[in-house]
Amino acid sequence: MKTQTLNSTSAFCEGKPFFVDSLLNVNIPLIIDNMKHYYLGSDQDLNSKVLLRSPHKNIILTVIHQGTEIDSFQSADSVTFQILEGKLRLHTWKKSMMLNKGQHLTLNEKTKYRLTTTEDSVFLMTIANLTPQS
Repeated sequence: MKTQTLNSTSAFCEGKPFFVDSLLNVNIPLIIDNMKHYYLGSDQDLNSKVLLRSPHKNIILTVIHQGTEIDSFQSADSVTFQILEGKLRLHTWKKSMMLNKGQHLTLNEKTKYRLTTTEDSVFLMTIANLTPQS
């Protein structure tokens, strides 16, 4: 199944991030467990939770089901993927590569990409606006 971009948020997620001074403290394993629990009882292809939203950076945690395809848009921002569980295949117009658990990949801005899965997977996606603000 195809899914457009990752702008969704989980309808069920305990262990919400909280701020102490300027620090963001997130219990990733707890959030993943809660997301999987909610996700397995639904008919969704993916379940994502925005952990941080700011003008310069967004961090999104995603649980994705085997066989799901995510078509992205061409972003003006830099995008990084960190695979926490499973595997993702990332496709750009130049090449395709398999990203395994523990791997981290950064795409430069203005790179169109597509993700496919061969198994249930969990990943962090960070979108960083590197354009200087005037």
